[in-house]
Amino acid sequence: MPENINDLQCRSSPVSPEEPQPTKIHEDDALAQDILLITDLPEGYTVGCDTMTHVGFGDQCFGIRGIPPGFHFVWATPRIRGYPRCGCWVISSGKKQNIHVLQWNQYTQTLGRHVSRYERRLYRESIREHKISLFHYHCPTPASDYSGATEPATIWSRITSCISEPLLHRVVSRRDRDWRVHSDHPVRDISEPRGGAGQRRMSRTMCGGDLSFALARLARETHIEQEKTADKTGNVEMEPNDSTVHLVSFLSDQANGGAAGDSDLAGEFQFLFIAGALANNDDCLEL
Repeated sequence: MPENINDLQCRSSPVSPEEPQPTKIHEDDALAQDILLITDLPEGYTVGCDTMTHVGFGDQCFGIRGIPPGFHFVWATPRIRGYPRCGCWVISSGKKQNIHVLQWNQYTQTLGRHVSRYERRLYRESIREHKISLFHYHCPTPASDYSGATEPATIWSRITSCISEPLLHRVVSRRDRDWRVHSDHPVRDISEPRGGAGQRRMSRTMCGGDLSFALARLARETHIEQEKTADKTGNVEMEPNDSTVHLVSFLSDQANGGAAGDSDLAGEFQFLFIAGALANNDDCLEL
């Protein structure tokens, strides 16, 4: 744990002329917008936030200011080919300034909300008194009108339009807002877990549980029905069963007061895409 404010000062990474330059922010500016800090980064890392990716060269702290309202996915990984990634969801309310502090755990190789309240307070003071160099999110606040705009922030607002806090609680199965997603994060109810039972147990321990999708249960129910039909007919090369019946049942849950509905269905698709594309989770891509 850092002992004083000076130990918390973030350093900017060397960047090429094409990359956004870090800027010093005034205290009033810092208090007017959300700020994201990622601490204890590994030597030589790559970190990303939504559509932005940054390559570091030894800095242990990375910061972004001007985080717009909405749901954001932040991930980090050592800059080693084939190394797994770990990401974490962050919510910016847009109502008051928040400083989101994520920490890289070198033992579990995960990114999460590991820091204490005391450390978060020191980071806040460091921003106020030392005016830490932070990269700007460099995207405008997502517009509510989707009239053909293609700015990165607008695109991101589209692909997270159905992500919600209840959905994150349900899928990630954590109540402390530590919604982390790992490359090896197992998905519950898939037919053949990647890496076998041993790898699944290890990944479950590291990630804090399985990812739980209603879509995975839907796919499994359809697969089981197909196997039963194949056993009855003796035709092992049958075409996949139509999942319409299960899909209609899934959507009707909302009308019956269930947790799943059409917005949850779209939200799960969005979560699967982001976890697969940004966290490199193969189970999410294959589902």
